[in-house]
Amino acid sequence: MGVIMIVTTYKSWTLNHYRKRGAAAINNRFIFSRHYLILGDVRVPEAIVLINTNIGAEEEVMNELLKIEGISEAYIVYGVYDIVVKIKAPSTETLKEIISSKIRKISNVRSTLTMIVVEGKGSLQAT
Repeated sequence: MGVIMIVTTYKSWTLNHYRKRGAAAINNRFIFSRHYLILGDVRVPEAIVLINTNIGAEEEVMNELLKIEGISEAYIVYGVYDIVVKIKAPSTETLKEIISSKIRKISNVRSTLTMIVVEGKGSLQAT
């Protein structure tokens, strides 16, 4: 299940407030996010990063990307960008660290464009 945490802007609430709102109790801890209740899964910050590489360096950059913890998906693509990466991290600071200190420092990465996913607005699966 991952790390269980309470993240809320309502610090003065008691445990009874959480219970009344249907919070899931696991080991006497309640799973909440700032704007919505999470049951069974802990939401983490996510970002999509579009990467331009030097010509012909896509495979080399991809191999380096696959070594970075936090990258959940990576694709070599056709078009304006060469690689698309999805990152999940335990915090926004960690997310920024992965992008600025790891991805951007890979040799043959020319530029990046980062799009942070709006909290609570993750992927929508087509049926």
